[in-house]
Amino acid sequence: MILQGQAFRQVARRTFVYFTGSYLLSPRNQTDVTRAPVGEPNATVHISVPDVYTGRVGRRLWVLPSKGYPSASADRVDGIPYHDIIGKSDGFRRPSYIVFVDPGISLERGPSTFTISTPVRVASRLAYASHGQQSSGTIGAGDLAGVLMFVGYARRF
Repeated sequence: MILQGQAFRQVARRTFVYFTGSYLLSPRNQTDVTRAPVGEPNATVHISVPDVYTGRVGRRLWVLPSKGYPSASADRVDGIPYHDIIGKSDGFRRPSYIVFVDPGISLERGPSTFTISTPVRVASRLAYASHGQQSSGTIGAGDLAGVLMFVGYARRF
């Protein structure tokens, strides 16, 4: 199940602020996939099916409004929580979050908008021990991307 919200508001003549966020609820506890905990080659733990979240808040400024070139700057966070909202949180997972500054540019032509943004990490990966890692004493680096690039196309009808 996906929970999602968006907001967009004009705050000045050529400036808008926005928010978008989503949370993926995964009620399934574990996969059928197993792995050996670090330092325990004869033991196995199941891989967890974690919830996942992302949030973005920023501004959009029209740099050259006559040419249709708005720029955007945002802060972004992506993460995997320690506990799921629904269901159990057993098994191996790497709960963590990453914070980005997310600059971008758009090109608007008629009803079409092309966008590109490249989030730059401003905070190191932060991870803390999951349920499956507490017994072995290991902490993973997180299962999130270190480099992102988003290219988009939208058309107004």
